[in-house]
Amino acid sequence: DACSGYTFLGKAPARAAPGTQKRENQELLDGKAKGGRQALLEPCRLCRVRPRDGNIIHGCTAHMITCFSCARKLHRFHMPCPGCGQVIQKVIKVFIA
Repeated sequence: DACSGYTFLGKAPARAAPGTQKRENQELLDGKAKGGRQALLEPCRLCRVRPRDGNIIHGCTAHMITCFSCARKLHRFHMPCPGCGQVIQKVIKVFIA
């Protein structure tokens, strides 16, 4: 499965120490992970004005680093994801309630 590891990027999946994945998942839920909730409060990485509400989807992963308007423009003009350089397959608007 292409989404089960990093082999599709030419990288072998790393073996995590026991309990590491559970701890990382909890940090994400608690907003303590690198980037975390604080990064979502920052404005769009491209226009620096609007909130980050555009989810750039590629494969089984997505990046929420731009506003919906900028994400749509990237997709429309066949530009790569500004977070990782992958081809953008779809863009969706995110509503956080």
